[in-house]
Amino acid sequence: MPNGYTGKILHVDLNSGILRTEEPVDNFYRLYMGGSSMGMHYVLKNTPPRTD
Repeated sequence: MPNGYTGKILHVDLNSGILRTEEPVDNFYRLYMGGSSMGMHYVLKNTPPRTD
């Protein structure tokens, strides 16, 4: 994407030290406009069910 976006998201697992790069489709950026909503998407996606 133009204007400063590289089109990649870096996932860092601090426990294992594993780095993973994700390249979402353009529709992802339109659906989750802004860093806060994209961040919340990943928090909800990666949090196990019934976590308090």
